Amino acid sequence: MIAVRDSIIASYRDVWNTWREIPYIVRDQMWNCFRCRCAWHTQHDHQISSNFKKKAADLLKDTLWTAQRKVQKPSWMFEDVCARLNEKWDSAKFQKKSTQAKAVRASDKGGSVGIGTNRRRLEKLKGRTITYGEVFEEPPAKKKKDGTRIRGKPHAEGTYAWLNGVKVNRLPRMVAQSNRHRMM
Repeated sequence: MIAVRDSIIASYRDVWNTWREIPYIVRDQMWNCFRCRCAWHTQHDHQISSNFKKKAADLLKDTLWTAQRKVQKPSWMFEDVCARLNEKWDSAKFQKKSTQAKAVRASDKGGSVGIGTNRRRLEKLKGRTITYGEVFEEPPAKKKKDGTRIRGKPHAEGTYAWLNGVKVNRLPRMVAQSNRHRMM
């Protein structure tokens, strides 16, 4: 991690808020600086390059976020770059994006919605007890920008069949295929 940090420090000379804002030529300079400090077999070049990009992006993001939050420049950053970075952070455009991102992060569901949550929502919507099988019968609803909901096609036929005791038998087909290979 120290070699990654040192390679960023050696080439960070402008106002770049994220890894993607850094020009490719500067990223290559950072990568070459890292390659001079570390050694590995050439067969691992692609994986190490990928890891370097991920680690460098995370390190840059964390460093700049800490600097912005504490209102204190990193020790390795030039004064003029830090001043321009503060101007960028104080701009109305950046503040607007920051506020939007904050709202999006606060409303994130955190992944897929579980079957229990879907069941409770449907019970509240329909005003009666819902079985797990009925949850799969009810296609998921998507909310459009105007606030209306549309229902899509259910994609859980296999689970629905399992919950209702319908056996989906694929074994004979697999046995037939394995027997065919034995005969040849």
